[in-house]
Amino acid sequence: MPPIDRIIRHLTRLPCRELLISNVDVIPATAIRIETTLMRPNGTYVDVFIDMSGDARQNSENVTLSDFGTSWDYKLDLDKPSSRSSFEYIADSYGLRLDGQALSTTCSIGDILPNLLRLAQACIAMSNPGPLDRTRMVQVAQEKSLIPAALPSSSTYLAVVQTLNQSRTRFEQGVSIGLREGYDVQVDILINLRSRRAALMVVEHSPYEKVTLRRADHAFAIHTDLKETRWKGARFSILDEEDFYRVHRMDSFVRLGRVSKLISTSMLQEEDLGLAN
Repeated sequence: MPPIDRIIRHLTRLPCRELLISNVDVIPATAIRIETTLMRPNGTYVDVFIDMSGDARQNSENVTLSDFGTSWDYKLDLDKPSSRSSFEYIADSYGLRLDGQALSTTCSIGDILPNLLRLAQACIAMSNPGPLDRTRMVQVAQEKSLIPAALPSSSTYLAVVQTLNQSRTRFEQGVSIGLREGYDVQVDILINLRSRRAALMVVEHSPYEKVTLRRADHAFAIHTDLKETRWKGARFSILDEEDFYRVHRMDSFVRLGRVSKLISTSMLQEEDLGLAN
């Protein structure tokens, strides 16, 4: 398993961290606790844990995410226990394991984001089990990696990842690009084309305009570094549909357009990013 500091560093650098993660702390010798922004029916937030126990350390490349049985305990505390068969059905629907009373899944550190979302959504479903509609599941990461369609629809980053996965495009998330000795920058997504590479910065939409523009300024800084050092590759910035129609009215977007090509999430399939099958 990757060391704790590496895992926490990865979590703090996730492009849409503030949408999914409100806090991260360490339970010594036991787990890393991730407080998500998703709530159970009673208004409490869902906690997901990265198991740091001895058994979970056997595979040095993977991490184990678990709810440590908190969803099961939640139902018991409400004096509304559900049958184990309903819990098993929910675990199966979300592609998770049910280890005793705990939901869990194992993934590489690079795939924490979609698996964290999937586990947190399953925790909510287990907290208030009801009829599940399998048609509400959409394929996002790999052939057998499913995320509920109930995920926040406002997430620009997730929309981009979904489009890239559906088109079977080869890409990496959170990639560091070395520009000179001792200095590198991290791009949100790096697409590996046959003839060239493309660096994508995703300007995550926020209901607060100043937050969105700060994200655009961050993308501008990354693309400027790539441009100034003559990095050999295409540069794209992807905006939410709502933001894309305000490009000419916002200075941050205008500046970003000078160092990268601006496109919206709906335009992603139309661009020459190697998305054609």
